[in-house]
Amino acid sequence: MESPFARYLHTNRVPTAAEMQDICAHLVPFEEDLLRLVSIRDPPASLQNRRAMVEKYIHAHKALGSPAHRLPPELIGQIFLHCLPHRSNALMRTSEAPLLLCRICSVWRAVALSLPRLW
Repeated sequence: MESPFARYLHTNRVPTAAEMQDICAHLVPFEEDLLRLVSIRDPPASLQNRRAMVEKYIHAHKALGSPAHRLPPELIGQIFLHCLPHRSNALMRTSEAPLLLCRICSVWRAVALSLPRLW
């Protein structure tokens, strides 16, 4: 399914309020389609696949308005400081903060790298 908002999907860009209204309006027919698909008992595989695609499409578009995208970097940094392991050895693991936080997205990486106390 091609989206008029494809350039925003899977990015850290925060849509404006007007853009979010457009996104929500765009999703209405997909949400109606999903309601129809959910109401079908024992759907054939093709409808199950269609349902999964519609759910994924809706989820990706709603994620654009996630409140997490609106958090200021200073607050994200404070949260990161609370994510540090409690042990005091110098060994850093990629499965723990701060290295793990740098792997989530470019915004998180920039915030983590800008906090000397994190390292």
